[in-house]
Amino acid sequence: MSEEAAKILVVEDEMFVSEYICQSLAKLGYRVCGVADCYEEALELVVEESPDLILLDIELSGDKSGIDVASEVLERWSIPVVFLTAYSDDQTLIRAKQIKPMGYITKPFTEHDIKIAVMMALERSPSGGRVIHVSGGYSYDTGQQQLFKDDEPIFLTKKELKLLHMLAVKHNQVVPYQAIEGCLWDGIVVSESSLRALVLRLRKKLPDIPVQNVSGIGYVLKDE
Repeated sequence: MSEEAAKILVVEDEMFVSEYICQSLAKLGYRVCGVADCYEEALELVVEESPDLILLDIELSGDKSGIDVASEVLERWSIPVVFLTAYSDDQTLIRAKQIKPMGYITKPFTEHDIKIAVMMALERSPSGGRVIHVSGGYSYDTGQQQLFKDDEPIFLTKKELKLLHMLAVKHNQVVPYQAIEGCLWDGIVVSESSLRALVLRLRKKLPDIPVQNVSGIGYVLKDE
């Protein structure tokens, strides 16, 4: 994934700040795929737009903060986050550090600050164009969100691809059932059999890809 093609979601509840960020990103050649000012709107845009990076204010109006947004996003989609920060109390900063964002932009900031933070975050992002090789001649490009077998593209349904993407970006790590269900069904409560049926279909289409069930916890994709 080229930096110029990167889609960036801006989550900021101060209108003038968000406008400045959007203008700066446009000048730098990035694509702003949405602007949100609260927790709920941010998650809706993540589902709709699948951004490559999120610039996220730690302090948002409403009951839930930017830290809550980041925690949900990293758990469900593994999309990298850069925090926008003003002065915060020690407890807030401790919570922010626990999220392990890709970087920070300290207010007041300049266009140059945005450029450096975004560039470094995209370079460090594990999903920024990384190709993951698994058994059977398969490889998954997380930037394109495309599966290949012996360099030929393999086409999956939207839910199958979402599931594969979640497992691929967390390869060799167990992805909890709850996180998968929350991402694939957008928070709608579904029966356990729905996820099992989806995994079964994926395994049937891709018999050489090792999607393993960790009983009582979740699924994991093992690489070579």
